[in-house]
Amino acid sequence: MEVKKAELSNLDDIVKVHLHSFPGFFLTSLGYKFLFQYYKIYIQNGHIAFVLEDKGLIEGFVVGTNSSERFYKDLKSNILFFLVPVLSNLFNPKLLTKIFNRACSIFFKKRVNNELEKYVDQNELTSIGVMPTDQNKGIGTLLLSTYEDYCLTNNVNSIYLTTDADNNEPALNFYKKNGFKVDLRFYQGKGRKMFSLTKKL
Repeated sequence: MEVKKAELSNLDDIVKVHLHSFPGFFLTSLGYKFLFQYYKIYIQNGHIAFVLEDKGLIEGFVVGTNSSERFYKDLKSNILFFLVPVLSNLFNPKLLTKIFNRACSIFFKKRVNNELEKYVDQNELTSIGVMPTDQNKGIGTLLLSTYEDYCLTNNVNSIYLTTDADNNEPALNFYKKNGFKVDLRFYQGKGRKMFSLTKKL
């Protein structure tokens, strides 16, 4: 079992892990092609991305960024990959509205929630994904530990993340067990209750 820096050749596996790990989530609903380009930005543009490989198989990943503002700019520079989910969801008004709102938040330099502006200069851990068949084996903890070590090596002394507040006990318990504390409660979209959690390194 080895955690290593993600490479472009790992993108297909990263997307597959995401699709299995986050069914029903907004990003998942945008499909394989969108996710491929989305995670490509982390690797290609020098953000933070690690994968865990065991016996030649990618079983998990972790991604994040030292600058959410720069990540948003990188997304903006890849405007064309937004067209794929838009065109494929022309007959799904509810999802199309979500896509439009997210796109506006990126292209007009607005966050999904303005309350998160307080974290503009902090490291953001965006996602940890582990294949469902490989969960409860310590993979998530190992990925998080590697991410934190990388941050410390690069003089980052705090991390934040956002996650659902309701029906999300496994993730919340995982982060709290690993030293994260709820720092902010806010609503995203129409009544989706969210937490931001932070950790000092």
